[in-house]
This record gives sequence, C-alpha cells and structure tokens, in this order.
Amino acid sequence: MFSFWKNKPSIQSGRDRAYPKPGAERIISMTELKENKEAVESFKKAEESLEGSQKLLSEGLYDFSTSRAFFAIFYAVESALKTRNLGYKSQTDVIKIFEDNFIKSGIFSSDLQEHLIYAFALRKKLKDFGKPGAISNEKTGELITMAREVIDTVGDYLKKEGYMAYYPSEL
Repeated sequence: MFSFWKNKPSIQSGRDRAYPKPGAERIISMTELKENKEAVESFKKAEESLEGSQKLLSEGLYDFSTSRAFFAIFYAVESALKTRNLGYKSQTDVIKIFEDNFIKSGIFSSDLQEHLIYAFALRKKLKDFGKPGAISNEKTGELITMAREVIDTVGDYLKKEGYMAYYPSEL
C-alpha cells in the first residue's frame, strides 16, 4: 500500500523499492483519504488567494492584496465547514457557523475566529470606502500573516481528519 509522508521526505532507493528515510512521519495512506473534493478545492483556493495577496503586496497594491488575504482566510474556513457539509447564505453566516461548530467545540482556537472577523472588517472597510489607500501596508502585512496562520491550522486539521495527505501547494 502506498502512503503519503509528512514533509515529503527524500526517497532512499533500494533494488526493488523506494522508501522514506528513517524518522519520516506517516500521516495517511491513499486508501484512508476521505472523499470531499469541495473541501480540498476550497483549501486550494485559500492557498492561491494567499499567494496572490503576497504578490499584490509586493507590487504595492495594498487594497487588492487585503481583499485576496480576506479570501484566503474565508476559503480556508469554508473548507473546514465543508468537511461537515455545513452550508451558508452569506459571508457573515460563515463567521457564526464557524464559531458554533469549530471554535466553541475547541477544534480551533478563538484566534482563528478573531482573524476571520478582523479580515471581514478590513474587507468591509474597502467595500464601504472603496478609495485607493484605504488600507495601509502594515495592516495588509498583518492580515497576510493571519491568513498564513489560518491556512496552516486548517490545513493541519484537514490532514489530521483524513481529507488531504499534503497541502495542494506541496504536490
């Protein structure tokens, strides 16, 4: 049976086989993966949004970078909701549903909820004011750091629960 390994260890080759170096941590086999393509697709969109946010920040496009960082957090949280087939009608619903199902139960720390609320507030500020320069470089950088934390935490949850063997960006 073929298994995935944490941190994609280098392979030692033998005559008839390839196997991970000693000490590599087995996390899940292909046959153990749970089927939930929607959760994995949302998570991949989170990673892509974060990558886009970082590129936009480096180009000095802070408002656009902030928007992408918000969506990085949003898609990561959405992927967690999809593991439980939880739907929503609006982005504000996501905040409450995430809190009720993942924060209050202790699956995730309240920091993730705070990051989601902060990101939502910044995005609302962009939407309400809509003028260039509404968000500073520093606030955008903070949000990108928060987005990375949310993505890493939700990604670890998805791997632990058997929805992913690796982050999509690692493949």
